[in-house]
Amino acid sequence: LYGFGIGFNQHFTFLPGFAKGFGLKANYAFVESNFEGAIGDAANGFPGSSKHNFNGILYYEKSGFSVRFTVAHRTNYLSNLGGVGSTRADEAHYTNVNTIMGVSIKYKLFKKLTTSVGVTNLTGEDTRRYIGDDTRNLTAYFVRNPIWNIGLRYSL
Repeated sequence: LYGFGIGFNQHFTFLPGFAKGFGLKANYAFVESNFEGAIGDAANGFPGSSKHNFNGILYYEKSGFSVRFTVAHRTNYLSNLGGVGSTRADEAHYTNVNTIMGVSIKYKLFKKLTTSVGVTNLTGEDTRRYIGDDTRNLTAYFVRNPIWNIGLRYSL
């Protein structure tokens, strides 16, 4: 397993007026993986590791008000090793590329009371699994609906 990652974190306080509340956090990771010995379809890499991963947050924070837009992207990855049996279920399974977005809004009503609303998986990105690194060979499809949350927080 080897690779590299790079990140960026900047609150844009150098911008004038209203714009100085903006900021950006982002990172990218490249991961290459393989096994030294023969383990099933070991040539396909380590299960669960995507070759390309990206996460980003564009935010605005000022005067007790916060808005965040998030995105997390990962490329196809090996879900489980194959080649250890003789049935279709024993073949290597992959999970298709996905991009998950979210939004959250928070407002500090009083010194100790904050209200919030947010959603993860904003676009309802589904999960697709397939056999043999061939996206046309679909084996599982999971519907993933957006998850909404509403909160009220009181700090002691």
